[in-house]
Amino acid sequence: MACAVVLLLLGCSGADPAPETNDGFRATRVDAAADIEVGALRFRRGFVLRAPGLGGLSAAEVDDDASSIVALSDTGRWFRFELMHGESGTLTDIRLADQGTLRDTAGKAFATKRQGDAESMARLADERLLVGFEAESKVLVYTPDLASAATPIANPPGLG
Repeated sequence: MACAVVLLLLGCSGADPAPETNDGFRATRVDAAADIEVGALRFRRGFVLRAPGLGGLSAAEVDDDASSIVALSDTGRWFRFELMHGESGTLTDIRLADQGTLRDTAGKAFATKRQGDAESMARLADERLLVGFEAESKVLVYTPDLASAATPIANPPGLG
């Protein structure tokens, strides 16, 4: 997988310059210089995202209508991005809509990076978000806005 990512980056044309917003967010579009396909996947467009506190993004969930995406960083932060599409449905731009800090079960920001190291996320049928953490193995449930305290759930067998 790492090789595929490197090949995609090396095969891309120059990125379009993107203005920085007042909050320091910048999304720079990257288009492929040539058709790049890996199995059934075809690279159409990518974005390099930069923002204060962004860190590495570890998990993402796209809304059903593809109008926004929620992403989690390995620094215990969350980001909600608005997705803009052209007439053909191609993604044309990404804007930072909201951001915040993941909360523990007491409603407080995680005290250390290790405690807040989110690694996976899934949307439940009721729109709540199930978040898995890497360094301190745990699974927590969040409301869709990610602004409130997490609800703990019992870890599946073998996750300790």
